[in-house]
Amino acid sequence: DLDVARGCHLVVVAGGLGLAPVRPAIEAALASAGNYRSITVLVGARTPEGILYTDDLASWAAGARVACSVDVARTPWAGTVGPVTALLDEAVRDPADTHVLMCGPEIMMRVVGDALALAEVPGRQVQLSLERTMHCGVGHCGHCQLGPILTCVDGPVTTWTRIAAVLSVAQR
Repeated sequence: DLDVARGCHLVVVAGGLGLAPVRPAIEAALASAGNYRSITVLVGARTPEGILYTDDLASWAAGARVACSVDVARTPWAGTVGPVTALLDEAVRDPADTHVLMCGPEIMMRVVGDALALAEVPGRQVQLSLERTMHCGVGHCGHCQLGPILTCVDGPVTTWTRIAAVLSVAQR
């Protein structure tokens, strides 16, 4: 079961390889789509060829709004060219009732987190999966530390409220 409020607008934002870790969450949400007011999947990639799970994206579109953006499109591309944040305006309909799951490059999560904060989505309703390289796995070396979080001990999933002071571009 997803750790989001039932009856909310669920938005999943994935960048590049970050689609792989959130794929099971998308599948679970679609399997219980009646629990959500809406489901939106936003995917960003460097190029159209870099978009993962294209067959899944097509099938997910039957139960969710699916939109993709790419940084560069050298071949004909019907989607958005630009950062995945360009897709957020249409995804955040009711900020107080929007819950977000996100995984991708750290800079993408920084920018998306700031954009969601500006859109007045409560930080506790934005969950990020921080993919950090770990060495010792028990919190001794500090290699996976990001501000107050040791992803090996605290877990890689946290809220924007907890990590905004460290990740936020706006606060730098």
